[in-house]
Amino acid sequence: MAEAHPQRNLILILARDLASRLATPVFVVDHEGTLVYFNEAAEPVLGATYAETGELRAGGWATEWAPSDDEGRPIPLWLARSKRPRSRC
Repeated sequence: MAEAHPQRNLILILARDLASRLATPVFVVDHEGTLVYFNEAAEPVLGATYAETGELRAGGWATEWAPSDDEGRPIPLWLARSKRPRSRC
């Protein structure tokens, strides 16, 4: 019986590939909140390269870079992990 784990890995590989081709800063976070990739365009925003940081657990990147919304309000980590779609409306 095939398990879902290989499928999840394929999705992350495809997401990283897409992100690497974009000129817009992109962060790829898995279902556990681990920052698994950010593209070259995101490096000036973060002040670090992906090669320097590698994957970062949720507590690490959320503390270091403090995710916030468009108005500068902090985004709680539990909301960042939410599987519900979020809109900017």
